[in-house]
Amino acid sequence: MVYVESQFGQNTTTEEESSSESPLDFSTQSTAPPASLSSLLGQMGADPARNLARILDFGPKYLGCERLSYSKFSPDQPEEPLNENSLAIQLKDAGKLLLLHNFSDQPNDENLSILTSLLAQQECRLRDYLRMTSLEAYTQKLFEACPDGIVVTDDHGFILNANRAMIALTRKPLETLIGLRVSQLADSSGRAEAFKALRRLKSNSRSRFDCRVRVGAGRTVPASISFTDFQFQGKTLILATVRDLSDLEDEVTLCTTYEQSLSRSIDNATDGFIRYDQFGRITEANPYTEKLSGHSPLRLIGRPVDDLLTVSSLRKFRKAVAKLQETGYATFSAEVAHTDGSARPVNAVLMQLELEGERFCRLFLQDREKLAQMEE
Repeated sequence: MVYVESQFGQNTTTEEESSSESPLDFSTQSTAPPASLSSLLGQMGADPARNLARILDFGPKYLGCERLSYSKFSPDQPEEPLNENSLAIQLKDAGKLLLLHNFSDQPNDENLSILTSLLAQQECRLRDYLRMTSLEAYTQKLFEACPDGIVVTDDHGFILNANRAMIALTRKPLETLIGLRVSQLADSSGRAEAFKALRRLKSNSRSRFDCRVRVGAGRTVPASISFTDFQFQGKTLILATVRDLSDLEDEVTLCTTYEQSLSRSIDNATDGFIRYDQFGRITEANPYTEKLSGHSPLRLIGRPVDDLLTVSSLRKFRKAVAKLQETGYATFSAEVAHTDGSARPVNAVLMQLELEGERFCRLFLQDREKLAQMEE
C-alpha cells in the first residue's frame, strides 16, 4: 500500500509541510546531498528531522535510483502502481513506506539495509523527541495552571523555580523569588516550622505545617505548606506546595461574626427562642423565654421541650414535628405553661436544622398577648 507525501531526487531538495504526525522541517536541509556515507554520518546532528532530510537527500545516489518517495504507511490507502524498476519497502517500526523509483540496477542489499536502518533510527529518535517535547509542555502547563502556589528548592531550601500562583500570592516577581530561602516567605513562627519540616523530610516522604506567609507591606495570609523531596539529574530537590487559606479564614471570621450577631439578637429578642436536640431535650433558651414560662433559661437546659407547653398544645406540637419530616418547617398555635399556673397563648414556628453533622430544632414562640397590645 502506497501513498506519496514527498519525493526526493538526486541533487534536488523538496520542502514538506510539517504536520502533527510527521513534523519534518525539510526547509532546513542542505542544498547538496552528502557526497558519501561517511560524509552523511558526519553531518548527523541532534535534530532527527534534519537528519531524516539528509538521509533522504543522500538516498538516490547511494541506492542508484532516480528518486525516493517517503510517506506514512496505512493499509487503508490505495496502492501506487509501480514499474519493474521500482521498489517499495515498508519500515514497520516507523510506520513509513520508502519507494525507490527508476533504479538502473537492483539496489545493493547492504546499502539498502544501511539506509533503512538509518531512517528507522532517526524516526525512533524523532518520536522520542516529540514525546518528550509534548511531556515538557504538558508538565509546564500543569505547573503554571495549578491553583496552589508551587516552589521548587534545592536541598537547603533556596528557591529555584515558582509557578504563577506563588508569584500572585507573594506579590513578588519570579526573579526576586529565585535565590530566596523558602523560609523567608513565612513569618517568624513559620520560619521555625519550615526548618522543622525540612528536618522531618529525612525520615518522612512528606512533611506538612501551617503558617502565615508574608505578602508584602507587613501583611500575612494563612497558608498550609507541604514539603516533599525528589531526585532530578542526580540532585535532591524539594517541592513545596502552598495553599492559601485566606478564604477559609474569612469564612471563619464571617461565621464567628454572624454567630455573635445572631446570639446578641436572640438574647435581646422579645420572642422566645428555644433550641432542642434530636432527643427533644432543651439545649438553649433565650432570656425572654423566662417571661413566657416563668423558668430561667438555665433551669430549662436538659428538660424535655414538652414541659414548656400545656397538655392541650402537645397534640398540635406533635403534628408540627411530623410535618418537619416533609418540609423542615411548621407553624402552629399553642399555649406555654407558666409556673404561676396560667397558660400564655403563643404563635409557634418550628424549624429543623443541621450544622456540622448535628441535627437540632429551633422553636420560636411569639407572645400573642403582646402582639394584641401592640396592635391596640
